[in-house]
Amino acid sequence: MLECSETALDMLDGQEHSYARSQRGVRFEVLPGRHMLGVSLFIVSPIPGGGVDFERSDEVAVLCFDALAGHTYFIGHHGRGKTWRPLITDGGSNADVPFAPCSPPATTSPGR
Repeated sequence: MLECSETALDMLDGQEHSYARSQRGVRFEVLPGRHMLGVSLFIVSPIPGGGVDFERSDEVAVLCFDALAGHTYFIGHHGRGKTWRPLITDGGSNADVPFAPCSPPATTSPGR
């Protein structure tokens, strides 16, 4: 399972999501194995008179990670503005999850 925090999941395994805004509580079910994510940052701006407005960063970070069965992963971030970067944390251990190499899917030639 993936959960977002102050991030948007713009793409999951090649499937685009249209502005899946998630201050908290948005969840995506994933199977065990390698997954490719496109993540953008939410920029929170106060509105005069009260409340907040959310904007999405222009940059979309593409990353891959290996999900394990039964684990929940939180997609967060380090930094803000132009220096932000995504972070994935394992909900059980609170450890940062290393990113995996993103490689294109293997293709096979006809007749093989």
